[in-house]
Amino acid sequence: MVSFDDEPYGDIDRYDSNTLSQLNTENTKLAKEPLSNSNICIKNSIINVASNSYKSETKSEDSYWLIDGGASLHCTPYLSDFSEYQEYSTPDTINTAHKGSKVDILGEGKVYIHYQLNGKKREMMLKTCYVPDCSGRLFSTGSLKDTGYKESSDKNNTKFFLNDELQLMGFPRNNYGFVHWIKADVIHKYQNHAFSIVAIDNSETWHNRMAHPSHKVLSHLKTNVKGCDDLRVTKTNTICEGCIKGKMHDKTYHSSEKRASLPLELIHADLMEFPVESYHRKKWCLIVLDDYSSLATTFLLRSKSETMQCMKHYVSMMEVHTDYKVKKFRSDPGGEFTSQEFAEYLQNEGIIHEKSAPYVAQQNGHVE
Repeated sequence: MVSFDDEPYGDIDRYDSNTLSQLNTENTKLAKEPLSNSNICIKNSIINVASNSYKSETKSEDSYWLIDGGASLHCTPYLSDFSEYQEYSTPDTINTAHKGSKVDILGEGKVYIHYQLNGKKREMMLKTCYVPDCSGRLFSTGSLKDTGYKESSDKNNTKFFLNDELQLMGFPRNNYGFVHWIKADVIHKYQNHAFSIVAIDNSETWHNRMAHPSHKVLSHLKTNVKGCDDLRVTKTNTICEGCIKGKMHDKTYHSSEKRASLPLELIHADLMEFPVESYHRKKWCLIVLDDYSSLATTFLLRSKSETMQCMKHYVSMMEVHTDYKVKKFRSDPGGEFTSQEFAEYLQNEGIIHEKSAPYVAQQNGHVE
């Protein structure tokens, strides 16, 4: 059981009825979802927090909130829960159940949570107090009731209704006991927030943040970046793991000794782009190679969209001249070879399409 000290807060009550009404309006916009309970009571009100039970059944990493029927405010001992936080200029002091023991409320803010209700995920904002010495996250039923919610509770669950609609449920942790919890994940929202930037006069830090440029590039940072301060480039003997990995080369691929046993059993194809357009406005070259004979056929194209027609022409021409059928077609997974029209053509002709893995041109090495 805890209560606030008898000392007044000042001229303005931080938790008046207008504040609670505003909180209810904001939650209705999110998803009409209820708030739970806390372990704190304003001024001289005393509440039951079941802190001993909470300590024995929860851990700091749990995402459970204890439902407290006598609390007036939600509270959390974790500053990381807050998406928005305002520290009090003077901490508020509360008495705990231990005689003569006191803890401080250091501030308040907004905590956003996700929870499941009837298989659907709900989102909710809680105006929460920061109490570092609190035993865990506490959910206040009093805050809900002040904003129009109704509570129904038995030994199996605790239900909260708004306008006769079920909004939130709490259950025992281990399917027994009379203390109920709400399982809710804390999420964070940082809309319209300005984050401070700490000046770091360390070239290694900027080297890591800016995709590992060389010391020479970093020395020109102020010249090329508006608003950048002088940066003293320091050369160290430290080995940069990212740079080492980025400069690694693949091992040599061993050439395959496996070849097709018949003409047109396997054909390879690849498309290459010329750096300059030809006199006849040809910009692309399609290369088709028979794996059995290594006979290469080329087609000059004005655009990649002509690939389909050229492949049809190649297959028809080679099948007529060799009396063999094309059985397998191997290419990279480029769009000119993986379109729906191209796939339907190969399927209708009974040709199996083998695609090399992305960025592993060696798998289609004969034509590459």
